[in-house]
Amino acid sequence: MESTGDQALANAIALDQEFAQTLQPADSSLDRVFLVLQQYRTAAAHALASDFLSSRAADLETRLWNAHNRLNVRLRKQLSKLRKERSSKPVEYRKFIKLYLEFLKDSQRYYRDYIQKLNARFGGIQDLERIARQVRSDPVPKPSRKYVSPQVQAAVTLSCHQTLIYLGDLFRYRAAERLDKEPDWGPAIGYYALAASLRPESGLAFHQQSVVAFEQGDFLRSTYYLYRSINVDEPHPNAIPNLELQFKKITTGWQKGDLVPKNSPQDPVASRNALISWFIRFHSLSYNGEQFAGYDELEREVLSRTISEMKARTLDGILSKMTLINFCAQATAGNQFESKPDQHKFMHSYFFFLRLNVKFFTAILDVYYTDLEKHLQEHTKTSNLVDKLTDLARHILPALRLYSTWLLSNAHIVAARVGDESFQTAMDHFWHIYAKTLSVMAFSFSFRELDEIPYQLEEDVDAFGLKPLNSDRSRKVWLDDATGQPKAKFSDETIKRLDTNQEMLGRVRELLFDALLLAVDKDVPITFDGSHFIHQDPSMTDGNSVNPIPEVTVARQATRNTPTIATPQEPAAQGKPSPTIERPVPSTATTKPLNREAQLSQMVDDLVGPDEDDIVPPGLPVKSSVSAKESFNDPGHKSNAALRGISPRGYQAVRTPELRTEAWQLPLSPTGLPSQRLNSVSNIWNDAPIRETSPVTPFGSAPPGLPTSTGVRRSYAHSRVNSTNSIRSPLPQPDGLSSFEPTPNPYNSIGVRGDRYQSFSGHYTGMQSPLLFGAGVSPWSTGPRKSVPNLTPPNGQGG
Repeated sequence: MESTGDQALANAIALDQEFAQTLQPADSSLDRVFLVLQQYRTAAAHALASDFLSSRAADLETRLWNAHNRLNVRLRKQLSKLRKERSSKPVEYRKFIKLYLEFLKDSQRYYRDYIQKLNARFGGIQDLERIARQVRSDPVPKPSRKYVSPQVQAAVTLSCHQTLIYLGDLFRYRAAERLDKEPDWGPAIGYYALAASLRPESGLAFHQQSVVAFEQGDFLRSTYYLYRSINVDEPHPNAIPNLELQFKKITTGWQKGDLVPKNSPQDPVASRNALISWFIRFHSLSYNGEQFAGYDELEREVLSRTISEMKARTLDGILSKMTLINFCAQATAGNQFESKPDQHKFMHSYFFFLRLNVKFFTAILDVYYTDLEKHLQEHTKTSNLVDKLTDLARHILPALRLYSTWLLSNAHIVAARVGDESFQTAMDHFWHIYAKTLSVMAFSFSFRELDEIPYQLEEDVDAFGLKPLNSDRSRKVWLDDATGQPKAKFSDETIKRLDTNQEMLGRVRELLFDALLLAVDKDVPITFDGSHFIHQDPSMTDGNSVNPIPEVTVARQATRNTPTIATPQEPAAQGKPSPTIERPVPSTATTKPLNREAQLSQMVDDLVGPDEDDIVPPGLPVKSSVSAKESFNDPGHKSNAALRGISPRGYQAVRTPELRTEAWQLPLSPTGLPSQRLNSVSNIWNDAPIRETSPVTPFGSAPPGLPTSTGVRRSYAHSRVNSTNSIRSPLPQPDGLSSFEPTPNPYNSIGVRGDRYQSFSGHYTGMQSPLLFGAGVSPWSTGPRKSVPNLTPPNGQGG
């Protein structure tokens, strides 16, 4: 005898076949089609409730969505025909609009209710409860806690994720067909954003957001989301073809003169819109990997305009989006060259974007350095750390921190001095500006007074799951050092956010700590002498020679509360810092070098100064290293002489891989196997790295991390061959699918609409809006908003 679950599943599949037969005739009654669809929905819900795993294995959710999709295609075609006859059939046209809108609203209600039923049945899944609260306007009853096996939890998460995509698609169809008086893209953006927050490792939600942006004519946002959908663990297979299609549209728009908005020079956003147009034009040309006339001039134009807009503080979150686009563009080109090494255009494209990243980072650093130095000179008696956060600093610190995270994963490439002479000069200039800027920051901010932010900030959430930023050194941004679990997000209901000033100071702290991490890597041309970060100029033969860093003309004691560190050359009793920077004392043959852990610990200690708790009053015994070992509960720890002032969490973050706990070594993605990810992480403490170089490239030697020909030369430098985000690591590439084909099912359980919205076909408009979020009147939108009382997004838009 068949079980209840089997019977329910068989009934649902039978209704799926009946629906297909009912819909097939072109003259079939829509009333009959809607009736069968309603029966199909009810049967599918019953089957999923009876045997969830078996129903998913039979792709029941996908079958049901495809039924909705087929009906929507028919309605859209019929609407297009009626619009041509609108003047002669106005009543029929209005009735059909109402019918079409009611179909979409019913579908939206069904899928919202489905998420509530999932939450009620599988209570205890934190992310599911969060999503359920956000898609419903009235209070959600708290589900009873019950044990959910990992297998079921993974299946439920996938089901919720694809349902959010369905909801986003339904609202997107509604806006695209202009069924409401005022089309609103906000709900679609909101549901896609919820899906991305649930499974950031999937490229599906990001790809759908790019579809919305493309429909709105916002090429910057569309480019960003396309790159995001590529550079994740589960890239969308249509993303690269759609990116190339979009770049062709951008080229066409540029040639027609439609890309740069025709704004009045007095328009306050005219210069910003022009920058965005120049920026995406530069990316479209660089992606092709062909040297073009005026490349240097176009690059200078983009950088110059970016600097001007930063100083004018008009970019807001756009600067961070531009930064992330740069990261992804470089990584995408590298991955494509790895999979298609015979196509040298991808190697050229990689170098274009690497050069852009180096110069873009340099520009942001230089703007911040100039602003901070000017502020210190004008406010010589400022002692409050918050007072040193200028308006410009608040504007660019998020993007600066993103680039700092990028550098943790790419320092080995930037330090390799690859390419032609001008490229090498740009890299050397970057390291000089980096050392100079971080030195002024260390001079200005007392490291001991800078608290760590215990949750992910906005830029962290945006970058979570982004493969170009994923490395052993950078995972501290997203993972808790003590547990290895993802940090809470700033938007989580359980998080009480710190004030804006504390968050900005936390960003400063992370920038300084990142610099310390790099300073202990012997392959990075940065050292730290206890008070300054120093660029070791590779063009100088003397290993101890450094590029001098201009001294800020402000007394250290007036700007730092940390006591001056005494050295044999500068007695502390004098109380005045030397007006010039002392070079580090060269190590003699008899001096025992510190290991990487001790070096970093000593640097942190030098930066923060002595802790009051570390000062031992006369007559009290000094704690032995044994007690320190016991306090950290680490049998591998041998010395604590250089760990004063470092918390156990901070200590854990800077330890060598051999001494780190298993929790620290957990993979960034919860779907990855720890054993696989652990074998691939780069060892920043390795003293014998190797770099592979290409014999001949148009830019000189290929950077470490790019695949090379069989006849390679080896030289001593840093390599991250097996790093999880190395462009030499294997990455399966999707087949060359046409962007006009229906979207494949990346999870074998998600049906995605394959019509013109999905494929970008047939619609192109000039760039209309530089906004990075939605438009319209929805609570999810950032455009002009009318009063919408008592609404909780994204529910309540006519559903």
